[in-house]
Amino acid sequence: MLAAVSAYSTGPVQPSDGVGFSNAALIRRTCTSGGRLLKPSAPGRAIDAAFVEGALGDGSGALGPVPRIGHVHAVMATHTEFAGFHWLHVLTVALKKAFSLRPSDVPEELPAQPSAVLGQLQWSGVGAGNVRLHGRFAEGSLMHLAACGYHDYGLAHAAPIFGCGTSCGVALLGEVEKFVPIAAARVSALNLPSGAAPLQVHVMGEPHEFVELAFALGNPSNPESMRIAYASATLDGAGAAVIAAPTSPSPPSPSPTPTPSPTPTPSPSGDCEFRQDFGLPDYQVREEGGSKEECCARCAQRDDCDQVVLQNGKCKYAKAGAAPILVSGAVLCVPKPPVPTPIPTPPTPSPSSCKFVEGVGLDGYDVREDGTSQQECCDWCAKKDGCTQVVFQHDKCKYSDSSAAQIAVSDAVLCQLQVEQLQPAIV
Repeated sequence: MLAAVSAYSTGPVQPSDGVGFSNAALIRRTCTSGGRLLKPSAPGRAIDAAFVEGALGDGSGALGPVPRIGHVHAVMATHTEFAGFHWLHVLTVALKKAFSLRPSDVPEELPAQPSAVLGQLQWSGVGAGNVRLHGRFAEGSLMHLAACGYHDYGLAHAAPIFGCGTSCGVALLGEVEKFVPIAAARVSALNLPSGAAPLQVHVMGEPHEFVELAFALGNPSNPESMRIAYASATLDGAGAAVIAAPTSPSPPSPSPTPTPSPTPTPSPSGDCEFRQDFGLPDYQVREEGGSKEECCARCAQRDDCDQVVLQNGKCKYAKAGAAPILVSGAVLCVPKPPVPTPIPTPPTPSPSSCKFVEGVGLDGYDVREDGTSQQECCDWCAKKDGCTQVVFQHDKCKYSDSSAAQIAVSDAVLCQLQVEQLQPAIV
């Protein structure tokens, strides 16, 4: 949360962890690979409705967002302006009750747009695997901000939709791995769609830096049907490149679900399976690689690798078990495991057996998904490899890795999967 707030402050950002304790992946969400901050066009500031609620409200939320701590305003907004177009950013921290935001609540962030803009598309999430599209943002299609605390803060956006032909619309979501996905320090020019030419984004950064952008594609008259697609480039020696939006809608937005999304039938080759146009979210390691076979062979030699991506001449590694996502031009390489010797296996414990601890959460979350009850979160956790605990809060199931520490969160429920002690079968 502090890193996101720092990025939206537009002020200098200085990581202050002790030597050897900095979270490099978190710091990279704030800047280019060379350390240049990616900032909005103005600092994040509390919306006017927050002041009205603080001065005249009765705590019901009828006049504005209700904070968990009085007069510590919970909803802040700002924008990135480029070539007359505005991208909206909304940050929620310690919001006591859910709040529905209207464009009229943020007139300075979303003024009247040029005629090329067909509407605004709202979305949320940080990281390719966590992005969700929420349809049109307008006075009749509000942005619903969930109640939250400090560790589970909210970050939402709205992007302009441009026409790209008959029943064709495209919205630039930006660099979704960053807290500020659209920043003047990254985007230097836009070429709007014209005829057969797609939306083109001129990007800048460090020489040979890899930049990946997300777009939403579909019918602009029905933004709820739009879908996410990704395009990327490696910047040249001058630190520049042009990234063109895909010209046709892609499959539904890749997102973590209890059951893995169906993937194309892989084509076997040697000791690997290769899946064209698939990648992984949140790469942790990148290294030079000459071919998909070479990347696969390297993965097979790493104890922590179960899949690797070849893209732009690099082998890219993510966390083990990461869900594949659609990435045009990438190749997902999955080493084939050796055929194990069959051994007796104990019965699988009931997937619905959980210990529920009220008032307890975790100090960080990697994945959030909609959930209707603590029992449903427990059942989903049981279906995920390596999941031993999940937090149910604000109608969401929230997952973290095994290193997450338990913390006191008044309205959260920690669901701990209970593995029964079963006797092995006798054969």
